[in-house]
Amino acid sequence: MKLSKLYSNKENFKEIEFNEGVNIILGKIKNPDNINVNCHNLGKSTLVKIIDFMLLKKLPSNSFLKDPKFKEYVFFLEIKINDKRYVTIKRAVNSTKASLKVHAIGKQNFINESDWDYLDYTLDGKNSATKELQKLLNFDVLNSVKYRSTLTYFLRGQADYQNPFQLSKYFKNKDSDWKPFLFELLGYDGQLLEQIYSLQQDIENIDIEINKLQTQYDANPEDIDQINGLKEVIQKQIDTLAENAENFDFYLEEANISKELIEDIETQIAHLNVQRYQLESKIKDVIEAIDSNAVYNYEDVYSLYEEMGILFPNELKRSFNELLTFNEKISRERVEKLKESLQQKQSLLNSVNENLSTLNNRRVTLLKKLREIESFEKYKDVQQKIIELNIKKNKIEEQLSAIRSIKDYQIEKQKKNLSLEELKSKIEKLIDTATDKAKEIKDYFSTYIKDIVRCSGMLNIKRLSTGNIEFQYNTYDDKGNSTYEKDGHTYLKEICACVDLAILSSYSTKSFYKFVLHDGCVDGDDFRIATAYLSLARKLAEEKGLQIILTIIENDVTNDDTSNLFGITNNEIVLELNDNADGSGKLFGFTF
Repeated sequence: MKLSKLYSNKENFKEIEFNEGVNIILGKIKNPDNINVNCHNLGKSTLVKIIDFMLLKKLPSNSFLKDPKFKEYVFFLEIKINDKRYVTIKRAVNSTKASLKVHAIGKQNFINESDWDYLDYTLDGKNSATKELQKLLNFDVLNSVKYRSTLTYFLRGQADYQNPFQLSKYFKNKDSDWKPFLFELLGYDGQLLEQIYSLQQDIENIDIEINKLQTQYDANPEDIDQINGLKEVIQKQIDTLAENAENFDFYLEEANISKELIEDIETQIAHLNVQRYQLESKIKDVIEAIDSNAVYNYEDVYSLYEEMGILFPNELKRSFNELLTFNEKISRERVEKLKESLQQKQSLLNSVNENLSTLNNRRVTLLKKLREIESFEKYKDVQQKIIELNIKKNKIEEQLSAIRSIKDYQIEKQKKNLSLEELKSKIEKLIDTATDKAKEIKDYFSTYIKDIVRCSGMLNIKRLSTGNIEFQYNTYDDKGNSTYEKDGHTYLKEICACVDLAILSSYSTKSFYKFVLHDGCVDGDDFRIATAYLSLARKLAEEKGLQIILTIIENDVTNDDTSNLFGITNNEIVLELNDNADGSGKLFGFTF
């Protein structure tokens, strides 16, 4: 995939037609007093965001495109896919949808086009523009990974030079969100790393569940014998007390009173109390409904009626007064129904109150007889002790159940730890031996670093005891000693660029990205480094068929001979920006 053309429905936006090889977005600052501000205002870094937007990134809430100035903008990005066809992506700023058109000839203009192959597709969902574009790209590198996951490695903005491997958008993400596919992109088995992260997450979840059970139930598997013994002691106490309670039942029978009778009366009273509460609440609601019943706000109704009369003059035959009459009739009928319902509920409430009075009197009588029995207080004490012991017994059973669950979790954790160790051993052997693809990418990186910064460079992967990995890079002098170039911002930018170029070079014969855009990669560099980078870009464009797009601020590069900046030709400059006072030299033709 390469970029072919970027344009807009607005004439002030500067159209760009990209070359197949080296493309320079050149910024010239006439007033270098505050060069950082001026560079920002030119819009060269904004270009990266627009291309990202056109490759179907969701528009963030803080995007500059949220500015009302861009409300009517529609952008078009033409890309060349790897089967030599072209795809034009249409996207309006004020829409969450995108359209795609496939065509055989490049450098087209579809501003007035109405025939789109995929018209107004959403960015997400079953049939989305993102999925359709993924199919059209037809990558055979990481084809199970969404194209947007790897895009930013080849569309590096100013915030993406802090680490060649961890892009700015992944700074707050888990390692599992980006390391597996990058691991695979660098020539290794990404699924191994995915499995390690999955097992680690499973083990972490098991530990969380074990801690929950231990905290909630004070459950320690080491105490299981002691807890079982306590359960047996409590059960014996319950059996003894239950026998005493049965003896007391004999006295109840002599007095023609049973526990079941008392409990039944208590249950009936409780049920009737609930029924009474519900009835009183419903009666209150009905009374409020009757009191608040009123016709609609006549002014609102009349306003709505007039609007509908304008829209549907032939359909609205009845007069406004007829509408009000109908509304009043409905209101009267509703009040009558509410009054009938109120009468029924009040009658039912009276019946419930009568039953409650009868049952309460019966309960008082039974309790009076029970108090005449000398051992009743003792019986109540026995029953209370049985209840308390059963509560303790239930807690112990819950504790034992928690311990059994903990043991099951521990067995599961052991199995997963064994699987994790096997995977760690596999990934260790994989990294130690390295694949042909990994070696090739490392060789390209080493060569490119040597060409640009005149020191040796190395990529390596460090294995951690947890099974995780770290992507690392280093620079060396001719004697093999580690140097400080890797720690400087200028050299770090070149390291990031060389990682990208090494990956693209290795996959140049595959269906994958064949372009890279480095925003300001050589800005602030020594002239020799910038020149070396440009020479490498031209070489890769010719030998590997790569499309290299660079944004450069002319004033920000040290050069003893400014008459021929890096040997850049007019054909390589696809867009020139400047800080003219009238704004005409900026990307959008104005400052925002």
